[in-house]
Amino acid sequence: FQRGAASMTRLLEILDATPAIADPPAATSLPETHGGRALTFEGVRFAYPDKAGGLGREVLDRISVTVPAGGTLGIVGPTGSGKTTLLELIPRLADPTEGRILLDGVDLRALPLAVLRREIGFVPQESLLFSETILDNLTYGGASADDARWAAGIAQLTEAMATLNATQAEL
Repeated sequence: FQRGAASMTRLLEILDATPAIADPPAATSLPETHGGRALTFEGVRFAYPDKAGGLGREVLDRISVTVPAGGTLGIVGPTGSGKTTLLELIPRLADPTEGRILLDGVDLRALPLAVLRREIGFVPQESLLFSETILDNLTYGGASADDARWAAGIAQLTEAMATLNATQAEL
């Protein structure tokens, strides 16, 4: 009972906390588009807070890049170089310490979070696989087996699936 009460107290503290990232008081809308959207980082810096609440180690230092509408940007680097942090700034899971990020010329901080996040496809790097076949995992969200096989072909998984199926049959 004591552990449960302590957990409930902490849970209520979390639920009652004011989010650090919130909708702006005067929200802006995005212009209509019939294609992709341009994303621009202008002098973006980011440092995680230290234990005292000040700025800790800076992980992004004056990042400036534009990805044109319909364009692609590859981000590579060693562990701890800021790749994930950079991507977390786009849906405003955090805000830059300095600089700004624009979507079609509109500062992300001027957009309601729901509007911004509707524009973003976000796939976290952590994956979850069930102890089932690859096909079962691919169809878990409701895709048909044919659609899953098509996607597996695009992802070049067909050969791996056949090999695993043969191995499982031998067991």
